[in-house]
Amino acid sequence: MKFYKKSFIKMYDNITIIIVTFNVNLNILNRCLNSIEDQIKILIIDNSSNLDLSKINNYQNKQITIIKNVNHGNGDGINVGANLAQTQYILYLDVDTELSSNFMPKLIKYINEIKDFAIIGPTLKNYTYKKEDYKHNKITNTMYSEMNFIQGAVMLINKLNTYSKKIKFDKNIFLYWEEVDFFQQCLMNKQKIFLIKDLNAFHEGGKSIDKMEYLDIELNRHWHYMWSKFYYYKKNFGIFIAYKNTLKHMLSAVIKFPLYFLIFNKKNKIYRERIGGLFNAYIGKPSWRRPKLNGGEN
Repeated sequence: MKFYKKSFIKMYDNITIIIVTFNVNLNILNRCLNSIEDQIKILIIDNSSNLDLSKINNYQNKQITIIKNVNHGNGDGINVGANLAQTQYILYLDVDTELSSNFMPKLIKYINEIKDFAIIGPTLKNYTYKKEDYKHNKITNTMYSEMNFIQGAVMLINKLNTYSKKIKFDKNIFLYWEEVDFFQQCLMNKQKIFLIKDLNAFHEGGKSIDKMEYLDIELNRHWHYMWSKFYYYKKNFGIFIAYKNTLKHMLSAVIKFPLYFLIFNKKNKIYRERIGGLFNAYIGKPSWRRPKLNGGEN
């Protein structure tokens, strides 16, 4: 039994957890960190450069390093962490995730069992995959399935089969679709993505930033979702497919924006941002919009 435990602890030495933050909700961050075993290395890439280690619960007993980073988006933050991590594996976590109590021993078991993979993802509570998310549209009866897509809130990345092969997150994508593009790069390079059925984690979604503090955050997200969607399809499948998959959003926004504006409904701002994101993508402008804090640029 002692040898068994030592083998797991030794395997922990080859995993670094990466969390990217931006003016983070400290309660949500602490909840995430409390679900991680103390002996595992954690790199927090702080894109707002204002996170104080002393505000983190139990930081004295954890192996946490905070990196003050220039904000080029979530995906680029993961790239920064991957480059700094001195381990073969990086476990990326969204701030608003929690790992199950037996997560790490099970993860290590599947690392050793699968061996040849680019990404391993757990089953997230309250999320159901579509048939087309599975490789060859086939849901296997084993404890893990090869995938075309997994939810990117929690994912173990094997750097030997990704970063060492020049597969990384696209810095042009500031927010949204960055993980889908990363998966597409893996598939194009014949690298495998797996979903583990009995490896569980919880993802709340949209809770990493205090919305009362960041009044502009939802508008920012709508802008980037539209910009990034067009960019992703144009990059990977060509401009015709990009227009095919986004023109319906543009048409909807163009119709709804004036209607909500005339009845003084605040939703008009959402559709204004969707129009702005798509228009900028259509004319080839980079992803420039950033969230505002208390009326000013962050």
